[in-house]
Amino acid sequence: MSSHRHQPGRIVLVVIATLLGVVSLLSGPVTAGVPAAVDGDPATTERIGPLDPIDFAIAVSAARFEDGIAQSVTLSRDDTFADSLAGSPLTGEGPLLYTRTDSLPPTTSDEIARVLPDGGRVYILGGVLAVGQSVEDELVADGYEVVRLAGPSRVETAVVVATEVRARFGDTGQVAIARGFSPPENPTAAWADSVTAGTWAAAGQHPIVISPTEALPSSVATWLGQDTPEQSVLLGGELALSRAVFDAVPNPRRVDGTDRADTASAIATSLLGFDPTGQRTVVLFNPYEDLGWTRGLSAAALAAELGAPLLALNLPGIPPATAPLITAGGDVPEVETLIAAPISEVDAQLVAEVEALDAGPPAPPRGEPGVGQLVSVNDDGSPNPDDAFQPDLAGTGSVVAFTRLGQEAELGAFVRDLAAETTLELPGTPDSGDQALLSAQSLSTDGTRVVSASVGPERNEIQVFDLTTAAPFHVTDVEAAFGDDDAPSVVVISGDGEWVAFAIGGAVFRQRADGADRERILGGPEQSFGEASSLWLSQDGSSAAVLTTREAETGSQLPQAFLIDVEAGTSAQLVSRGVDGQPAEQPVNELTMSADGSTVAFTSTATNLTDDDLSADGTAHLYIHDVASGETRLVDRLADGTPAPAGVISGSTGQFGVSLTDDGSVVVASTTDGQLVGAGEPGTDPTIISVDLTTDTVRTEIAPEPGGGLTFPSISGDGSRIAFVQDSTTSTATQVYLVVRG
Repeated sequence: MSSHRHQPGRIVLVVIATLLGVVSLLSGPVTAGVPAAVDGDPATTERIGPLDPIDFAIAVSAARFEDGIAQSVTLSRDDTFADSLAGSPLTGEGPLLYTRTDSLPPTTSDEIARVLPDGGRVYILGGVLAVGQSVEDELVADGYEVVRLAGPSRVETAVVVATEVRARFGDTGQVAIARGFSPPENPTAAWADSVTAGTWAAAGQHPIVISPTEALPSSVATWLGQDTPEQSVLLGGELALSRAVFDAVPNPRRVDGTDRADTASAIATSLLGFDPTGQRTVVLFNPYEDLGWTRGLSAAALAAELGAPLLALNLPGIPPATAPLITAGGDVPEVETLIAAPISEVDAQLVAEVEALDAGPPAPPRGEPGVGQLVSVNDDGSPNPDDAFQPDLAGTGSVVAFTRLGQEAELGAFVRDLAAETTLELPGTPDSGDQALLSAQSLSTDGTRVVSASVGPERNEIQVFDLTTAAPFHVTDVEAAFGDDDAPSVVVISGDGEWVAFAIGGAVFRQRADGADRERILGGPEQSFGEASSLWLSQDGSSAAVLTTREAETGSQLPQAFLIDVEAGTSAQLVSRGVDGQPAEQPVNELTMSADGSTVAFTSTATNLTDDDLSADGTAHLYIHDVASGETRLVDRLADGTPAPAGVISGSTGQFGVSLTDDGSVVVASTTDGQLVGAGEPGTDPTIISVDLTTDTVRTEIAPEPGGGLTFPSISGDGSRIAFVQDSTTSTATQVYLVVRG
């Protein structure tokens, strides 16, 4: 049982409605929330983007409602759409939140407590097989007025909900009929045409009932006959709701399109009266993804409050039906845009394409999925014979930084802008004999700032370079700040471009990009601390991941992975801790952290990090550490769940071997395990793989030419692209390539 401010003992009325009668509990006007999800500037694009549907719905609720002002909460299961769709008319006065069938997530419980006044109403949609009795009991114990709206099936549940909507808000004269079932081969078909009508239902408190494709159920026909609507709106074409359904409802009107995106546009213009000209607001989501319904229905009422339609996007492009509605009429941005999807469903490349339609800068080319594009080229696009390596991608994958090794062994730092098709060499390289060093997190998320270290006889400095002005933003003179003998071993920039961290002189420091507020966050003369070989900052610079040796704290002389909560000022926490409570028994070789700080990935040949039966033969495996739960798991597994015999490629640099998306949902690495990449053979040339950490699915992203090798992958923050180093059989030089994920 959760414990909240609601007082037990208040009279709680629970109604389980049947087709034979529904008790109306309350009536009153719909109260709008407090939308705070857009900033009013058409030139910017906002996003609500948690990956988990439960967290996503909570984020939408937080954008809509201040504490204690919602008139009700609509609570629905998180794994099936039908009850949530039927509940859309109720969400004008309170959020739609999701629960697991058998247990109420603590985060959902907390959000209910936040948005409702004491004793507020919670609508539970569906019977106990949808939302279990234990969930209801917990809400009752917390003092809420719990109203369960349920029937023997999803069809009857929708009728019960529709009756409550009419009783609570009055008869609007309009009812929507939506498809309620999908064929096995197309599980998204049932909600594809109807989910965007949630905005119409929430805005006008119009009931939604559901039907199979072939024929109208008798229970729905009976309900429609009790108070004949002035208009019965069928959502979707005849593949969704047949002509027989159309003929069976009173005063029918069909709103449809050639596909789900076209239907969404038709709902926007026909039902909502959306004017696709001048200043306007839109909410965009991806109805082609399996979880698209959870995003669309959560955001429906928010869109209604913003006076915005829900429109469709799709990877890898903007649907033709959507484009005209979000295109500016001139050279000034007109469309206030909110993305209601995580980056795995609407990537930053797609956002750039949306902004380009609204008088924004041109979007970079997306490229052909699975085909590597050479990016370590000269400014004019011609190939360069020098070795290139150490790639880092900006969040959208439109900008890539890399290091180049010249003929005289000088190191140069370069940035390739794929949209502008330019290559910029950062100052501080070869002429003076200095070495310009890049790290694996050298670019800000938006690709406007890059940090590098220049070390050599002529200079010893850390430089933050502004790529929008092609000029240094700030230069830290290391010799002046730290003394003659110290030089940075690694330097990184936070995703927002506001913070820089670097390892120097046996310590790790963080400072603002302009050099202000410098502080030591790890190590020092009084601590046993080895030189850091890898360093990462979160998006806002509030946490850091470090690969280093801290013998006094761990008792180990081997490099280990640590996490630092910089803002809290806490000491470094050991991440590479085994199931036996001890540090990894073998070195941690590669390290990365997601921009949101939720996930740390690393490689190690240790055998004590999980309960897997691993052989101590020096095989490196890929591990994921969930920061919130503290759980560490091995993820380079074959289809049968066993660890990959050859594991993953793991060097000793601590950098560039593994990479995570900004939200920690996908990790990429390189492997020579033929079974892992589906080749069926024990070994293969180095190949780039990804692991979807929500499903633990391993897939091959790009395979090398025979005798070649692909290493050092870097995935863009939105997961749309991967940069990597390719060893060619036709050239002695290594080069940096880019591949678009299909």
